[in-house]
Order: sequence, then structure tokens, then C-alpha cells
Amino acid sequence: MMAASVQTKTTCFFDQRCGCKTTNKTYVEVDCSHVNLSKIPFLPRNVSSVDLSYNNISNIPEYHFKDNDILTEINLSLNRLHFLNKEMFYGLNSVFKLKMSNNNITKTTKDVFLYLRTLSYLDVKKNNISWSNHKVTFPQSLLTLKIDYNSSHENLPEMPHLKTLDVSGLSGQCYIHTVKPDTFRSVPTIHELDMSACKVNYMYNGSFSFLRNLSTLDVSFNTCLRFDGLENVTVDLPFTSIKILKFNKIHKTFQMNTKVLKRHFYHLRYTNLQEMHGDSNRIQLFEDGAIQQLPFSIRKIFMSDNEFSYGQYLFELITLQIEFVNASFLFSSRRNNEHEEMCERPDESCCNQVCKPIHTPDEIFRYNTSWRVLPIPRKLKKALYKECFLRYEIQSFQLQKI
Repeated sequence: MMAASVQTKTTCFFDQRCGCKTTNKTYVEVDCSHVNLSKIPFLPRNVSSVDLSYNNISNIPEYHFKDNDILTEINLSLNRLHFLNKEMFYGLNSVFKLKMSNNNITKTTKDVFLYLRTLSYLDVKKNNISWSNHKVTFPQSLLTLKIDYNSSHENLPEMPHLKTLDVSGLSGQCYIHTVKPDTFRSVPTIHELDMSACKVNYMYNGSFSFLRNLSTLDVSFNTCLRFDGLENVTVDLPFTSIKILKFNKIHKTFQMNTKVLKRHFYHLRYTNLQEMHGDSNRIQLFEDGAIQQLPFSIRKIFMSDNEFSYGQYLFELITLQIEFVNASFLFSSRRNNEHEEMCERPDESCCNQVCKPIHTPDEIFRYNTSWRVLPIPRKLKKALYKECFLRYEIQSFQLQKI
């Protein structure tokens, strides 16, 4: 019989405002969050992690952690830190995770992370500093970085071993007006890239083609990108290891509906894409053959909060090997007070030009008896179609597996 590890949480003897949890009778996990601390308490040597978030800490005393050589995780998020130097982290020989997001860091030394030789995860989002302008050197051990980024006046640091880069404006501050082939050149080995809500207007060919290990890409909430811009994303993906692609809400809320064209998905046919997210894009139709551009490897499709009409594209779904599809929340209403960014380039979507007439469901059923049968892809295991506000009546169908 295996002995279960005992975990007990008590008030910390060194500061009664904090809670201590002992694991394996040796190491202590400390929780000092939300207790209105203005100073960091002195921690015993056997502390393995400490949460100091949601406090009023404005300074890390130099050499404060000199005896905490087994400390592995520190959370200093949501405090009032404004300056950093390397002496503040002296003695932290084992730290692999450091969070300092949502502070007011405005100044630092370029060797601030010198003593953090084992650091693999760093979150410094929502601070008022340009790390590149301060010429900060990040640890070679770093694998995950969450950072603010403004491509108009700063460059990403050189990190040849980085695996995950998060510059998303949803959790921080991001501005990348134009994505160029050199935008992410300093992080050539990344596997995951989140550049959602970065106010992207233009995307150059070749911006991702050198990212051979890229498996997850998120360009969501760049509403000026639209589907003609998405095409310049997909053209590079055959040269990557892409498995998950997210392009949720790359179309403005009150623009004309979207018609997805074959060319938008054409280059995906040469990838091993497994999962695709295209929620909230006002998609109404797919051009004949557009869905057939998706690769044989696709297994999950997320297309909720769109405005799908009946069309021949529904029969193209049977060519896919999908196991899951989410088409919920269709025709959801929107408020007209949503703030959306201004776009520099014109809207070139099909439905702002001349589109083929859309037949009503009644016309389709009257003239096309094949629509009495709705084909179901052979490998489909789960389909979500809930909370939809349909503007038409769904006729009686027979479900048929092809």
C-alpha cells in the first residue's frame, strides 16, 4: 500500500497573516496573498513556494532571499514594484517560476536576472517598461515568457531556447500594427505563440515560415486582420508544425457578414492541423470547395457565435475526419456600444462586394430533395448546437452516416 503524503495548512509562525502548508514533512508552501502586506516577510529556508500577490509591496530588499536556495516559485503579481536589480534575487538558485505581472515596474538593470539561472517561466505583463530599451538579458534557461510588446519602438529579446511566447493584449499590452518576417526572428524555436488582441492590421508573407516548431498559433481578436489577412497567416503554416490554429473574432462585430473563400484555407491542406477555432466572425457562407481545403488530420472545429446560412458547404463536412464540432450561440445579439479599433486598410471581404444570392431554407427544401438527408461525418463523436437564435425554421431531417 502506498503512503499518501500529508498536507496540513496552519498559520505561519514568522507572520500570522500568512498560511503555511507542509508537504512531505519537509517543504513548506506559503500563501501571503490578499493580506495587505507592505513588506516581504523573511522566509524560513525550507520554503519551496510563496504567493505574495494582491498586496502593497513596493520594494524587494537586496539579498532578502539569500538563504532561500530551495525556493522554486514566487508570485509577486499585483503589487507596487517599480524598480528591479540583480541583488534582489541573490540566493534564488532553484527558482523556476516567477510572476511579477500587474506592477508598476519602470526601471531595471540589464543584468537583473543574472542569479536566476534555473528560471524557466517568467510573467512580467502589465508593467510600464520596455525591457529591450533597458537591454535586459533574459536567462538562457527560459522556456515560457509572458511579456508586453510594442513593435513600434522595441524588439523582442534574443531567446533561442524559448518554447512559449505570450504577448496577448487580452492579458497585457500589445501593439503589432504590421507583422513582418523579422518580428519573431529572435525566438526561432517557439512551439506556442499567442498574439491575440495585438491590433494587427497587416501580415507579411514569411512572418512565420521559419518557426519550424510552431504547433499552436493564436491571432484572435485582431479585428482589422479579417479573413483576407488570415490568408497571409496560413500561407506560412505548411513550413511549421502547426496543430492548433485560433482566429476567433478577426472580423468586426457590425461589419457585413463573412463568406470564407477557398483561398483563405488553401494552404492549410498542406499542414497537419488538428484543431481550428473560428468563433465570433459573422461567418455566413463558405465558398464551394472551401471546407475541402482543410487537411485530413483535422479533428476538432470550433465555430460558435457565427451566422451560418444553409448552403452546399454542409455536405462538404462529410469529407472531413472530424470528431468534435461546436456551432453554438448562432445569431447572438450584440450591443452597439462595443469599442472597436480603427482599421487603416479597406474591408475586402466578399460580402462587401457582389455575392451570389442566398436561398432560404424553404427554397432549398422545395427544389433539392437531397436536403431531406443530413450527412453525418463517420468519425463525429460530439456536436454542440445550443442556445442558438435561429432566424429560420429547421425542417425535418433524416440523419445518415456516410
